[in-house]
Amino acid sequence: MGEFALVMGLDFSTFPSPEELEGRNLSDRLIKEYFNDTEKVKLSQVDHAFKTCTVVEDVYKLGLCLFVEGVLNAIEGKLHIWQDILKIVENVEYFFSYPWGKYSYRRLLHSCKKDMVKQNANYDAKVQQESKYSMYGYAPALQYWAYEAIQQLAVELVVSSGNMFPRMLSWLHRRNKDFTKSIIASILLKKNLIVLSMLKPRLAEKDYYLSLTEGDLPLYPGLGQDPSETDEEEDATFEKIAEIVSQAAKIFVDAASGEEVAGPTPPIAPASAFAPTSAPASASASASAPTPASASAPELADLIERLDRVEGRQETLLKN
Repeated sequence: MGEFALVMGLDFSTFPSPEELEGRNLSDRLIKEYFNDTEKVKLSQVDHAFKTCTVVEDVYKLGLCLFVEGVLNAIEGKLHIWQDILKIVENVEYFFSYPWGKYSYRRLLHSCKKDMVKQNANYDAKVQQESKYSMYGYAPALQYWAYEAIQQLAVELVVSSGNMFPRMLSWLHRRNKDFTKSIIASILLKKNLIVLSMLKPRLAEKDYYLSLTEGDLPLYPGLGQDPSETDEEEDATFEKIAEIVSQAAKIFVDAASGEEVAGPTPPIAPASAFAPTSAPASASASASAPTPASASAPELADLIERLDRVEGRQETLLKN
């Protein structure tokens, strides 16, 4: 979730409880005026209301709903939107404080958990003519994440525009560059391909990164699951894991220690208008992942053996 947030730069704070939403007495005026007070509204209906509405203020509010459900959530027109969004948008200030980043992330995570083994089996058995599925949430974030984590992809396919925030603003696609399967495969199957294990926040992103979970390390059971949804035993287990990971990864590098990775850093542009107020205005460190200071001989031998097996597998794939 932390990496997804660095890419998108949206709000990932805690969701309000149903009681809190109820206590705000949010108006259902839009639902009554444009959707006949129906209990379920399709995205296509919101789109139609947006295009035919003549009240400027309502056009703006309906457009915000379309952006969240049509872009951040990427649902199809035939699907129903989250009905409460039409109430939340009536209070525009509250609307912009809602954690839409986490809202989009959870929808994307749910899409990624679909059973593709079953999809492929149905395709092989000719139960279906093609193997495909719908991806909801903001899927392009995965592509921008790949440019940060697999830097060889960025070298081959895109042009860097500097250390921007959010990270997705850092990349521009090369003109006339085809994204074919063969090109992507040739990069991903390279020997000694470097993949960062974690996108480390730059120093200028530290405050934003800490704000994602109100100061807590954003490592949750089940990826994206709030700690409040787990029992005490699970909390203790994952707190211990989080502590180990944070120590190993050294997510936040102390500038005074001189451990920050050296190298030229392009200037950062002003933060996006949609970025939270705590978004950084400048960057002073590269996004390279830290590496362990040392490793024992058995650990190195084991690592070399694993790399040999991976390279052998890659050669077999390339030959086939």
